[in-house]
Amino acid sequence: KEADSYTRKWVAAQPDDPFANTARGTYLMSAAWDARGTGYIRDVPDAKQREMYRHALEATVHLRKAIAAEPKLMPAYRKLIDAYALGGKSEWIPTALRAATRQSPGTYYVRSMAANFMQRKWGGSDQDMDALITDAERHVKQNPRLAMVRIDHERELGDAALDKKKYR
Repeated sequence: KEADSYTRKWVAAQPDDPFANTARGTYLMSAAWDARGTGYIRDVPDAKQREMYRHALEATVHLRKAIAAEPKLMPAYRKLIDAYALGGKSEWIPTALRAATRQSPGTYYVRSMAANFMQRKWGGSDQDMDALITDAERHVKQNPRLAMVRIDHERELGDAALDKKKYR
């Protein structure tokens, strides 16, 4: 509550400040995740889902304002992707990812967040995931950590197979 109070004051005092809006969006996404909890979405009560969506939608507004004012603010893109996923707008993630990578082709953390939510279990597609991995690998010389995007995806596929008792 104290952090929310400070970020609300900051945003109110500086409504166009990209860092204030990123802080507010980050706080709201924390609240959205707290409302959602862990486990499967089907197990989250409707009231908690509505709270989660409300926080994610409000976060989206702040984060878009931050990006409009400061297009190279990668933490805002990362949280925007998070907000799209929890707000039920997973189909908007590839667009946010493209916008971020136009600004910073070597960004790892934004791609990592996007890869998380571009999995099938979050409504993503194999085609979008393949495009993300291919694009990341084009920039490995600039940022060697980008090689981890494919490795993380393959680990996720392995975890999914284990969940289905497919041990091969």
